[in-house]
Amino acid sequence: MADQVYREGQKARLKDGSVVEMRGGQWVPQGSARPDAVMRRQAAQALTKSRIQADQATRHLRDLDEFDRLNGKVRPTGGLISNLSIGARALLGSGDINRMAALSNTFALDERRLGSGSQSDRDLATQKSVVGGPYQAFDTNKRFVASSRQTARETIERQEFREAFLEQHGSLNGVEAAFVRSRLPKAPPAARRPSASSGWTITEVR
Repeated sequence: MADQVYREGQKARLKDGSVVEMRGGQWVPQGSARPDAVMRRQAAQALTKSRIQADQATRHLRDLDEFDRLNGKVRPTGGLISNLSIGARALLGSGDINRMAALSNTFALDERRLGSGSQSDRDLATQKSVVGGPYQAFDTNKRFVASSRQTARETIERQEFREAFLEQHGSLNGVEAAFVRSRLPKAPPAARRPSASSGWTITEVR
């Protein structure tokens, strides 16, 4: 009996009267979801969670566009004198500076990982020191915007790729490796060998 081979779909009754059937080399309760259906459902649940991050990244891009425009209007230079001037203008009700400060707070909160729980005021202050804001220099803000845009776009592109991958393959097995491969630079087409009869050739344009 130990060497007996069971065929796919074969049914058997257990001592307790329940019926099991052979699926994928193992006995499972009759009528239970097929392994591939279970994997697809689990993958869909994972994508629902990551969709929250992708939606946040979309909102983040809109905020970055607005922040970039305000940075061009305010053009902070950083340093004590500039920051004192900006602080005074903010107290006098400068809409642009106050809006930049509000967006900076949003960026600091976005740095917190989803589901990481509450954080102290010191944690938030640390995060605010590494994001763009009205008290950062113009070039510093530009670098922050460029880096954050790249991160947000990659988050969105990864989500879109994972959703398409699940639709095509029915699971997310191997999706990360496939995503990395999809982002590798495409090799240029090989130059065509010259033809003796045509008298012309194709060379790569640099």
